[in-house]
Amino acid sequence: MEKSLCWIDVQPVILCNDVGPGLETVSKIPRYRSYVGGKPLYTYAVKLLEESNFTSKLNDVILVVPKDEWETAHRLNSIHKSSLKLRIFELDKDVGSVEILQKLLEKNLLKCQDIFVLPCDVYGEIDIQRILEEHRMNFATITAVFSEVPATIKTPGQKFNSPQEHHSLGIDPYSKRLLMIDEDSIKGRILLTYPNIDLKHVLSLYVYCIDKRLVQYLSRISHNYMDIEEDLICHLVKEQFKRRDGEVEEGDVQSELLLNDDYASIMEFSSGDWPNKEPGKLAVYAHIATTKCFRVDNVHNFFLANTEVLSPDGVIEAGAQINPKSTIKNSYIGERSKVGLGVRIFNSVIYPDVTIEDGCIITDSLVFEGSTLGSRSNLKEALVKAFQQMPSQCSLTQEVYGEDLESEDELIRGSD
Repeated sequence: MEKSLCWIDVQPVILCNDVGPGLETVSKIPRYRSYVGGKPLYTYAVKLLEESNFTSKLNDVILVVPKDEWETAHRLNSIHKSSLKLRIFELDKDVGSVEILQKLLEKNLLKCQDIFVLPCDVYGEIDIQRILEEHRMNFATITAVFSEVPATIKTPGQKFNSPQEHHSLGIDPYSKRLLMIDEDSIKGRILLTYPNIDLKHVLSLYVYCIDKRLVQYLSRISHNYMDIEEDLICHLVKEQFKRRDGEVEEGDVQSELLLNDDYASIMEFSSGDWPNKEPGKLAVYAHIATTKCFRVDNVHNFFLANTEVLSPDGVIEAGAQINPKSTIKNSYIGERSKVGLGVRIFNSVIYPDVTIEDGCIITDSLVFEGSTLGSRSNLKEALVKAFQQMPSQCSLTQEVYGEDLESEDELIRGSD
């Protein structure tokens, strides 16, 4: 199949509404416009669509942004131009990903049969064409995309590298159907039917291909699903099967499985016409990405993404004031930041509006917006939160500097 043909009747949606204990614990800048290699983070999701040969001749890309971010997102799009047409949809309040899709449906913006959902913070390479082909070949209700755990590097502000949270999946090795997700209680029953189940430990990319009929169904019923990842996927996986006379069987439209009184049976949505498939069958599939990709939803992955994309000469934004007798290597310097005499910066990220006074040495560190580093300060594998005033001759090694700090584990875990 030609790459452009795989996008027929597919609506791409990029979600920029992510919140949680990740970058938001150290910076006030919304995650979608955090800087990676000198570019807003969401542009890497747009690039993935471009590289997969999506074209705006087929459809616009819907960019969902937080409340009061429409003008900023529009300005960024004019600066970081794309070959794709981005249609900005501003949320009126903070809602989960399930309700976002329902709102887009209400506005008649989901006109295609399949919806391809990307988070704003996905980074790396993903074979989107293959995902779409698998989704349609399997007549899947939803296909969720996962990846291997990214490489471990030293994280600024951390004395020890904490392991990132991951999912435990049970996948049919033949069909790639998702049979189990983080659910020990049903493992025994599933193993009776699928003794060769493939168990994997992976990270979720929060990337999905979703049949629009599922969204239409959810819009018709009363439910408490907030997030695709945390609520809907887990329930859909369970609802594929039901126990009858001690055996595990595939669910059907007559299932009356309810999590609680206000959860209608998810099976009912599939009672319509399914091409070449029995009606009433719910099917959830998993795609494990073989290329390197991850979400930049925490400090660890933010630093990892920047170290991969920055060149030896680094990136110095227009408007930054750099003393000619300073040294900057493999680093990013944000706009309006000031770097003083004799400053040496190596393999670090300096956000906008940061002042680094004379004689400072910064190595493998992150300094977020609006902070000032006093003269002759020394940072090694350190992190300075936004809007901090660091005194002169301050020395930090594998420490976090800032008021009202969240726990170190939260900085690593992000929103997983």
